[in-house]
Amino acid sequence: MSTQTTLEVAHKLEKLRSFMAEQHYDVIRIQTPNLFAWLTGGGRNHIDITSDWTGAALFITQSKVVCVMAENEKARVWDEELASRLECEIRTYPWWGWADNEVQDLYEGAAVAGDMAFPHVTPISEELRSLFYPLVPDEVERYRQLARDVSDAFYELMSHIRQGMTEFEIDGLLSGLLRRQGINPNVLMVAADDRAPKYMHPLATDNKLEAFAVISVCASRGGLVVSMTRSVHIGEPDGELLKKHRDASYIAAQLEAHTVDGADLGELFQFCLKTYEELGLGDAWKKHTIGGKTGYRTREFSVGPYTEGKVEKGTVWGWNPTVNGTKSEDTVWVGDDGAIPLHEDKRWPQLSFEINGKIISKPGIYII
Repeated sequence: MSTQTTLEVAHKLEKLRSFMAEQHYDVIRIQTPNLFAWLTGGGRNHIDITSDWTGAALFITQSKVVCVMAENEKARVWDEELASRLECEIRTYPWWGWADNEVQDLYEGAAVAGDMAFPHVTPISEELRSLFYPLVPDEVERYRQLARDVSDAFYELMSHIRQGMTEFEIDGLLSGLLRRQGINPNVLMVAADDRAPKYMHPLATDNKLEAFAVISVCASRGGLVVSMTRSVHIGEPDGELLKKHRDASYIAAQLEAHTVDGADLGELFQFCLKTYEELGLGDAWKKHTIGGKTGYRTREFSVGPYTEGKVEKGTVWGWNPTVNGTKSEDTVWVGDDGAIPLHEDKRWPQLSFEINGKIISKPGIYII
């Protein structure tokens, strides 16, 4: 069993059990893929990636962890997801059965809560998700490696981009580059040329690339999600496009610079609006979200006019401001000294901004 992973899981179990004691719960039931991944240090229990109905559920008490799964899931889930991560009791049921029938001894007279609504189970998904943060060091390192791998996929994609390719082809290429590294493209959007300013969430089509493309991905591995957008141009872009991209990058840099422990999210949003105004962009912010908190979801929430709360150390943020068909997006982790990009790929063209005495770099447009 991996010592590092065991320590990570032990820390999370201790945190979960403290929460249980404070809230007077006897049993916590976990089945959704992101909570399963969090507690097990990256384990996968999903079958259908679009569903929270999964092949294994965890039942946590103050004294033990029980994993209940269908008999036809036992071999894979135990061998590949749990054996090296989590010591637990295994119980199974026939594929036509129900997991909770196997834990009636735990349920008897108990206060039970979980991440999904079931009979006798109080749904507390959001409360459980609050336990994700701050991320532990092993999670941060896995997150950084994920960001490096996603960036590598984008960089390799550039060598395949050709005029006349469809957005579907670009989507397929990037998907393949990610999947071969065990990364799932939860969200993948491609906008070529006139679709970029027209659509904010441009799912790929058979539209053919002439000159300019904006490619966005929310990519996950082990439950953690990296958000990243890169832009490419065939031939030299005109000055107007370069200015739009620089403006979007400047707004992203300002957001990053002010994403510090204790920052008020309402004030951060208002500051973002002022930055749009200073650039002469007026109400351009209304066209699309500026981004928000991420981690084990593509977005835990987006920051907007009515968002309350504060930035906390150990959390992760994906800022994605847009300016008339251009977009700047990367994922940052909040440390002692503020927001730190999970990865910076210096092979990419760089735009640099000095903000509060600190140089912040953002990816420019890749020119082919």
